[in-house]
Amino acid sequence: MDLTLKQELRQKQVLSQQLKQSLLILQMGALDLEAHLNEELETNPLLEREHEVMPSRMTGDISFIPTHQPSMEEQLRRQLYQLETTERTRVIADYLINYLDDNGFLDLSDDDPRLKHISSSSLEEAIELLQSLEPTGIAARSLGESLYLQLRRQQEVTPDIKQLLLEDLNELAKGNLNRLMDKYDLERIELIHLLEDISELDPRPGLQIAPVETEYIIPDVMIYSVDPLEIELSPHSFPSLKYNSNYDDFKHDNEARNFLKDKQSRAKFLIYALEQRANTMRRIIQALVELQPDFFTTSKALHILNRQDVADKLELHNSTVSRAVQDKFFLWDNRVYPMAIFFPKGVKRHDGTGISSQIIQHEMMRLIEDEPPDAPLSDQKIQQLLHNKGLQIARRTVTKYRRQLGISRSNLRQRIHQDD
Repeated sequence: MDLTLKQELRQKQVLSQQLKQSLLILQMGALDLEAHLNEELETNPLLEREHEVMPSRMTGDISFIPTHQPSMEEQLRRQLYQLETTERTRVIADYLINYLDDNGFLDLSDDDPRLKHISSSSLEEAIELLQSLEPTGIAARSLGESLYLQLRRQQEVTPDIKQLLLEDLNELAKGNLNRLMDKYDLERIELIHLLEDISELDPRPGLQIAPVETEYIIPDVMIYSVDPLEIELSPHSFPSLKYNSNYDDFKHDNEARNFLKDKQSRAKFLIYALEQRANTMRRIIQALVELQPDFFTTSKALHILNRQDVADKLELHNSTVSRAVQDKFFLWDNRVYPMAIFFPKGVKRHDGTGISSQIIQHEMMRLIEDEPPDAPLSDQKIQQLLHNKGLQIARRTVTKYRRQLGISRSNLRQRIHQDD
């Protein structure tokens, strides 16, 4: 076997450790950054915090003390022990509360050994007792039963409708009305009204009494004006550190010199990385204001924009922009928005320019509001009309947007108009 020497030139990009740390700091949210800085401050005596002052337009005490919120189980037991019933039924019902899932449904298994000692009649009495509690629909064994319990509270429910909800809810959801009309001897209008009634019910009643964890979002950026641009960066998200020069005198100590040299390097790098993080965010905000000007008007309109567009404008790498806006929030017009809102998805026009899904949905709303009451527009017709306006959009996308807008299918809209 012949051995040969071959000289080859390759270009390879290697990220330095400091650059990796800088990118990591750029990406961090406020809480992660706070934890990272606390760790650095504990181990590096050459670092200290700048005195943080809340922005002048964002004053007030943002601290809070969370109050105890009773769980779903606690609230149900509180109701249970206020009802008049036999002690045996109450004890069984109390035990069954442990079988409720987060949505309030009763998750019972026929072969559960812990329930075998309870007779079927006693078990049914306890379940009925639980189902009499609030919110209506709680402790149901299926979605159909929960909807039946809620509907029964509002109006009289015929045995056929009850059976339909308990046995053929999936068929109703699929829109197989003809099959259901034949099976239950119901009129189409009755099924349509049933669908309308069901749409107003709660498919997850347990969430009504589930404790809600209050989430406080402190905006990373406050935008007060765009002409001229006036912004403030929150010190919670963009803190400042400074170099502690009190240890400079120890550099002449041989034992301390190497230790301080490493800490000095880390301190100066971290201060620089935080400054770059703040500067990058200011530049990105400036670019977003210029690229999405309509958002800052009363229309709040957004156009298709991706992170690469911002990167090209600022001559940055796409990953830098992505890291900078990730999990960040901004304040504008007394509302807090995620930075990701500036990058909506959408479709292309015939001329190749983009338009956001928000604008398309607005155009769909206009078409549906102007449709003839006796001939509502089908999804296919809406797609054709949008296509005529230069919007290349698939019919399934029209269907998805219509559902997001909470608009019924064309046949249901026609029936509603006829009933009116």
